[in-house]
Amino acid sequence: MKKEIKSRREALGLLGKAGISLGIAPYFFVSLKLSAMSGTDFNAEISEDQQTMRSAAAEKAVISGSDSKLTVTISGKPGRYFFVAVSDNDIRKNYGAFPESKGIISSRGSGSVVVDLKKIDVSRIYIKIVTAETDKFNSELAETEAFVIRLNNGVIDTFEGVVSRPVIEKTDDMVTLATAATVCSVMKSINR
Repeated sequence: MKKEIKSRREALGLLGKAGISLGIAPYFFVSLKLSAMSGTDFNAEISEDQQTMRSAAAEKAVISGSDSKLTVTISGKPGRYFFVAVSDNDIRKNYGAFPESKGIISSRGSGSVVVDLKKIDVSRIYIKIVTAETDKFNSELAETEAFVIRLNNGVIDTFEGVVSRPVIEKTDDMVTLATAATVCSVMKSINR
C-alpha cells in the first residue's frame, strides 16, 4: 500500500463514496443538500424575508444503506413532505416514488424513512430525495442530486457516488483507508 497523507475531509469523502465492509455487507452513507428543482423558481414568489428564513432552514438529506435497507433522514422546515424517487436511469421523467417512502418532516425538524430494496430487479438504480410544501408535491419542490447504487439480487452491492462526482474504481487501498478513517474518527470521539 502506498503511503499518502489524506485530510480528514478526503478520508470521510472516500468513506462515503466507496463504503466500507462491516462484516459481510457493504455499508455507505452520503449527505446531500436539497435545492430547488430546475424549472421551478419558488423563491421568486416569496418575499426577501421569507427567502432569508428558508435559507436558514436549509434542507439536508442523510442517506445510509446496508444489506437491502436504505435509511433516509431529512432535516429541514417542519411540515414539509418528502419521498424517495427511484429510476433505472438519470432521466427526470423516469423517476417515480418508491412505494411506502413518503414522509413528513416533524415539528423537531427531521423525518426519516427506511425502504427495502429487495423487490428491485435491476442491478443499477438512481435515487433522489424530493421534498415539497404539500402532500400533492405540486409546490415548492426541492430535490437532492441523483446518486447511484449497484444492487445484487436486491442487496446493496456498491455505492457509485453522485452523478456529478462518480466514484473511481474501488481498490483494497480505498477500503483500508476508509476503515482507518472510521477507526480514527471513533477513537477521537471516545477520547473527548
